Amino acid sequence: MLIQIILNVICSYKPSIELPTWSVTALPNSTELESNDIQRDRVVMSMTAVPSEIPEALNKTINNLLYEQSLVVDCIYLNIPYIQLRNKNALYPSTEELRVMFPQNGVIIHRILADAGPTTRYLGAIELESDPETLVITMDMDPWNFHNFTIQQLVEYAHFDRNSVWTVWGENMVWNPLTGYWAVDYWRYPRVIDDTFQKSWNTVEILRAVNGVAFRRKWFDDLWFNATDYHIGCFWTDDHWFSFNMERQGIGIKLIHDYEQSVKEREEKNQRRLGTLTQVNNELNSDSQCTINIMKRHRDIWVNVRDEHAE
Repeated sequence: MLIQIILNVICSYKPSIELPTWSVTALPNSTELESNDIQRDRVVMSMTAVPSEIPEALNKTINNLLYEQSLVVDCIYLNIPYIQLRNKNALYPSTEELRVMFPQNGVIIHRILADAGPTTRYLGAIELESDPETLVITMDMDPWNFHNFTIQQLVEYAHFDRNSVWTVWGENMVWNPLTGYWAVDYWRYPRVIDDTFQKSWNTVEILRAVNGVAFRRKWFDDLWFNATDYHIGCFWTDDHWFSFNMERQGIGIKLIHDYEQSVKEREEKNQRRLGTLTQVNNELNSDSQCTINIMKRHRDIWVNVRDEHAE
């Protein structure tokens, strides 16, 4: 309890310089929500980086989060291991060096004993946040589709539907039970346009954390981390594994669309492409038997993605 109180004080402290003030009007297509309603939820960013990205690339993203976003997160956890398991076990800077590199108020240096790869970025929020409704946002240290309203957009959508994971990028998939391979099926689920709340989205199976994804802290309490229980050497990307864990808990994942663009395409009656297939299995770097074992063990997971007519 004392540790949590100290963290709350550190994270809530604001530097003497003036930070951007959150305003609903700063986000295109937003509806007027009571700011007090949104502010009831604590919002934290939890991220990591490899040694070569420290400090310059990571500092660029941190400064954007703290000084350029229309909604400033309450706290940024930098989850930094001591040794990288790849790249010949490259060493990370010491804790003292990291504090000098990242002196911004609201940044918490959270050291991780063992490098867990991309999953490392979630560990600070899992270990140090206790409120089940806290909104945990993560992204890569170099997001490529990132705007000054991205954090606010994620928070607004997470406030609009508190029972779903919201992602800036995601995809649907098809799985071949014979080969074990995945393919992308972009538009399986229809795009929804809610004119009352000026929101647009579609359901996806796979979240992509690179550009931003928002979870509730409580959804991390029932995660399975060890895929080798299914197959020796089993490896999935963190996006696939966390998407699997959300599906296993019955938590939907929704991809945010720009509302005005969605309305424009609806009025123009543009038809999206359907069933475009792209093999993405090289990214998984895992024996296909790994995926086959997981999917056979959990036949109630991702029922719609299974290609039962595969030959």
